[in-house]
Amino acid sequence: MKIKIYLMILIVIGLSFSTYAQNLNILRIENGKNKFKGKLTTDQFAKFKVFIEITSEFKLVDGNNFIINYKQPFTDCFYNQYENDENSSIKWLEKNVYSGIDIKFPTLNLFYQSKAIVDKKSKIKFDLTNFIYNNFMRHNELCFGLLIVNSLGEYRLLIGEYTSKDVSKFEEELKIN
Repeated sequence: MKIKIYLMILIVIGLSFSTYAQNLNILRIENGKNKFKGKLTTDQFAKFKVFIEITSEFKLVDGNNFIINYKQPFTDCFYNQYENDENSSIKWLEKNVYSGIDIKFPTLNLFYQSKAIVDKKSKIKFDLTNFIYNNFMRHNELCFGLLIVNSLGEYRLLIGEYTSKDVSKFEEELKIN
């Protein structure tokens, strides 16, 4: 009996992951070197929010905005950005990018990477199905990305390194905070 319940749980989890593992064919308009903008359809935005809710374990509310700090697969980077402690990269971003930015609820500032880590205390979330990578980042040779999505599904994307000015500019364009 326990085995049947366990199998049912695995099937449900597998099906829920497959709903957001697909490629959503998101239209992105180039808005400068390695910068893109666009608007998710209602269906795409719903799948995006399901992904965020499942992987971040946050209960989302209407009006949530999302700041996604993304570390791409090491195979796409010219160096192994995973060799350092994952928490050190978050601390660096918090100190050098976000220290002067007041992020207010309902905006969520999330840190994602494609590789799972063992540290249960880490703030890093995992893109193990490559949802963010396949739908937004796509293959390139840059190591990081910044994705900001407002509560209407409008987004801005910068692939590569970014600064507090980039975050602030995207927030202003998307009317966040």
